[in-house]
Amino acid sequence: MRKPGTVDANIHKENRDRYASKLKIWPSSWPNGSFDSTCPHPVQLHEALYLAIEDIIGRWWTDDGARFPEQMPLEPEEEEEEEEEENFLCNKLIRPYKECQGFWRPDFLLEHDADLGIENFRICEINARFCWNGYMHTAFGQEAYSAFEQRGLVDAADPGTILRGLLGQFDRRRPLHIVKGNERGIDSHMFVEFCQLLGIKAQLITPDSLRVVPHREGHNGYKLYSELKRQISLRYFNDMRAILLTHDKRMRGIVLQELNSLVTRNILSAEQAAQLEQLIDQSRSPEQLKDDYILKPIRSGKGDGIQFGDQLSHADWLAKLEELRDTQLKPGLTLYVVRHKVNQRLYDVTLGSGQSVPCHKVGTYHAVNGQFVGLGA
Repeated sequence: MRKPGTVDANIHKENRDRYASKLKIWPSSWPNGSFDSTCPHPVQLHEALYLAIEDIIGRWWTDDGARFPEQMPLEPEEEEEEEEEENFLCNKLIRPYKECQGFWRPDFLLEHDADLGIENFRICEINARFCWNGYMHTAFGQEAYSAFEQRGLVDAADPGTILRGLLGQFDRRRPLHIVKGNERGIDSHMFVEFCQLLGIKAQLITPDSLRVVPHREGHNGYKLYSELKRQISLRYFNDMRAILLTHDKRMRGIVLQELNSLVTRNILSAEQAAQLEQLIDQSRSPEQLKDDYILKPIRSGKGDGIQFGDQLSHADWLAKLEELRDTQLKPGLTLYVVRHKVNQRLYDVTLGSGQSVPCHKVGTYHAVNGQFVGLGA
C-alpha cells in the first residue's frame, strides 16, 4: 500500500477509469453522475442498535412506566396513526416491528480521540424514511470494485447480499408499485431498471395517481378508510413505526435512557450496552459549553437545518434551549435535539485530479429488517 499523495497520477487515472467503466454498465440510472462522488466506510455494533430499537418500539404504547409517548411526543394526527397501527398489530393485520423494520441507513462520523490517538465511531442519525436509500449505489459501486480483486482489494460490502436483501421484501410474482412524490431520490429509478432486467414488473407512480376502491375480499377485513394513507400504511416497506419513531432524532436519547432496562430484561448484554453507550454520544449540554454542541432538527435529513453552537450568540443559544423545554410538536416550530459536536479526524484522500487533500470522512451502512447487509457508499 502507498500513501495517497505518492500515487502516480497516471496510475490513479487508470484505476479510476477501470472502476468507472464497471459503473457505466447502468448509464441511464445513475442520477446526475452520482456514481462519481461517493465511497464506502466501516461501521460496527448494528446488532445492539437494532435490538434496542426493536424492543423499544414493541413497548411504545404498552409500557406505561417508560412513558415513551410523553418523552417523544408526535403530532396529534401522527399519534392517531401510530395508535391505529397498534390496533392493527393487536388484530394481526400487520406484523410485529421485529419482523418488518424496513430499510435503515444509519450514518456515522469518525471522531478523533486525542487522548488515545484512535478513531471512534459515532452514529449521528438513522435514516428510515425511504427504502432503497443509497442501496443501489452501494451494490453497483461495490460490484465495480471487482475489477481490483487481483490486486488484493477487499470489498466493503457484498453486492449480492444487498440485492437479495432488497428483493426479499416483496413477492416478485406480483407487480411492484413505488409511490414517489417530490423527493428526487437517488435509487428508485435504478431499482426499477434492475427489476425490469429480472423480469419483475415494477413502476414508479405518484401519490396523485392512487385510488382506494371497496373490495369485499380485502385481506385487512376493514371497510374503506376515509384517509388514503391509512390504507397504504398497511403496505409500506418502511411503515409509520420506522418513519415516525426510528427516523426521529430523539430516538437515540430514548435508547440511551433504556440501556439499563434492556440489560436487565436480557435484550442486550452488558457488553453490548456499554458499546452502544459509547457509539451514541450524549445529548445533554451545559449552557456555558455551547461551542461544543449543535442543534439538530428532529425530523430533518441530509444535514438540513443544523445549527452550530459556536455560530450562535450566547443569547440565541439560551433562547433555543428555552424553546426545548416544551417537547410537544407544533405547526411552524422546529424542534431540535442537542448533540455533542464530533471532533472529526482528517484523512489524506486522493481526489480525481490525483491531488492528496486532508478531508473528513462520513460513513453509512445499510440494514434490511434488522440484518446488516453492507457498508454504504
